[in-house]
Amino acid sequence: MLRVLKNLIDAVVTAPPEASPAEEAHFLRLATAVLLVEVMRAEPELGVEERLAVVAALRRKFDLAEAELAQLI
Repeated sequence: MLRVLKNLIDAVVTAPPEASPAEEAHFLRLATAVLLVEVMRAEPELGVEERLAVVAALRRKFDLAEAELAQLI
């Protein structure tokens, strides 16, 4: 299971070697968001309101672009 999550994170949010500290911080926030979304998906009875709350929290706390959120969700 951890290998699957690592592969998912690597595929979605691997920072290039020449990334600035700000870019690296963004990639870290994005990787954290990926993990949170995977936890959300593990809940079989997640309702629409709860899903919208998760998206709003990701937008607010992780400063993700709409395209990044769309890719995660």
